[in-house]
Amino acid sequence: MAGEKVRIGIIGLGHRGHCFAEIYHKNPKAELVAIADPSEQRRTEVGRGLGIPEDRRYPGFEILEREDIDMISIHMPDHLHAESFIKAINTGRHIFVESPMADSLSDIRRMLDAWRGTELKVMVGHVLRFNPYFRMLKEMLVEGILGRIFYMEADYIHNLRQKVEPGRSSLGLDMEWSPQTGISIVRYGVYPFDLIRWYAGSRPTEVQVFSNHIAFPEMEHDDCTVAIFRFENGCIAKIAVCLGAIAPFARYNNMTIYGTKGSIIRDKLCLKGFGAKEVALPDVYEQGYPYDLEVDHFLDCILQDRRPLVDALDGANSAAAIIMVEEAVRLRKSVNIPWFE
Repeated sequence: MAGEKVRIGIIGLGHRGHCFAEIYHKNPKAELVAIADPSEQRRTEVGRGLGIPEDRRYPGFEILEREDIDMISIHMPDHLHAESFIKAINTGRHIFVESPMADSLSDIRRMLDAWRGTELKVMVGHVLRFNPYFRMLKEMLVEGILGRIFYMEADYIHNLRQKVEPGRSSLGLDMEWSPQTGISIVRYGVYPFDLIRWYAGSRPTEVQVFSNHIAFPEMEHDDCTVAIFRFENGCIAKIAVCLGAIAPFARYNNMTIYGTKGSIIRDKLCLKGFGAKEVALPDVYEQGYPYDLEVDHFLDCILQDRRPLVDALDGANSAAAIIMVEEAVRLRKSVNIPWFE
């Protein structure tokens, strides 16, 4: 497809989907062809705002009947990813799907089964990998600056109580959805865990979990969860998800990396031979999510026939590990983590 534009259809026009629609609309490598959402209100709002004609706005999978779409961008609630993904794959479309790729192992298996054997590009939206700060840390690890990594920490700590709005994002879905519903550790824990797994460069094999339901009792599931992972290369890592914390969002996701030659503690670097002294890392951290960089990368992958930074298997393995955190909570014991290849 060198020199062409990627023709895109979007399924799901909630906050994130609307954001992506605007990014695709502005990107010179993309043509936003059509949009789909169960809510007529959303279809109208986004369609009018971006100049999408009424005959290119769909309530659902009718969008897949169009022959002028190369890629489908999926922004539905987590438990609805699989259906959209499989239908789009079966019609021969490249796919961008939000993280987590799915919220159950059975859905992950169905999605991979549909994708295997095709030449279609799939990218899962682990957007933190595109933050300049987290990319800088990855480059340092690849260069071996910290030596062998033996322990890491990363968190998703936020006060979501302020975002409680009954009926939020339920438009047209005949369901209630808001920050306090759904599997919280899967929805929010997958962000820091994907970074940890990317940095470890190894397969996670086991997870032990502790959790409680104190700070945010309106949550459907436990609102505070701490998970400890063991990796095949011997590395150990901890992630914490706290959704009722009376605190600002955890800057740098509290990223901490300990290696045999040095350590990174959020925005500070300590190296062997310099004692306990810290030096400041370059201030490249960007608050928020660089969706534009993520989109540009995937468009290049389609146009230049390159492997995405987070492909279907990568997304499946990050989702699978974090799904097993919820299983460990349910069973109250450590559990093994499946691996897809």
